Amino acid sequence: MKLQSIFPPKSLRTRGDMMKNDVVSNCDLYLSELVDEINKAPMKDIEKACEVIFDAFKCGKTLYIAGNGGSAASANHFYADLSNELLIHNINSNARVNSLCDSIVRLTAIANDYGYENVFSQQLSHGQEGDILLLLSVSGESKNLIKAADLAQSRSMKIVSVTSMTSTLTHISHISIIFGDCDYGLSEDFQSIFLHMLKRMINNNIPHKC
Repeated sequence: MKLQSIFPPKSLRTRGDMMKNDVVSNCDLYLSELVDEINKAPMKDIEKACEVIFDAFKCGKTLYIAGNGGSAASANHFYADLSNELLIHNINSNARVNSLCDSIVRLTAIANDYGYENVFSQQLSHGQEGDILLLLSVSGESKNLIKAADLAQSRSMKIVSVTSMTSTLTHISHISIIFGDCDYGLSEDFQSIFLHMLKRMINNNIPHKC
């Protein structure tokens, strides 16, 4: 309502005015919804997930990350940034980050030979007790992520999931973060926020600035 008051009455507005009003209103609505979700964020679960991953790094364990679509892009972003942080800070020389989405060649080969539902589980052959599997999913119902979680359980790995709703993944994860109220945009925004929380933790809670 506050944004609409800066525009002329609808009857006096040109088509250009109306389009501009719609753009501003939509942007304001999106940001308002994101702020609302942040205010409702499950901070205890977020903090627990950050601590579990950070402790695994200190013990020289590996963080495996997987997702589909936009969540796959987030997984690769996690891989790139956290790998750099581990190199810079040398928490433990054995600590590793591994995105299960980073090779289109590997993904398509596994999908072609074994089926798309196995593209992540087939890559966990080296997973060990104490390693972490971080699963990024809006729905929490992707078959390939569920199969990866099942395999991780059999290897005594810890499973952390980030979803937008209660789902199969939330039930089989050791730690589950639910954010976004089933909204793809808000849920994927949080994936990036969660990454930067982890980065700052590794960086002794110092912000990264250019």
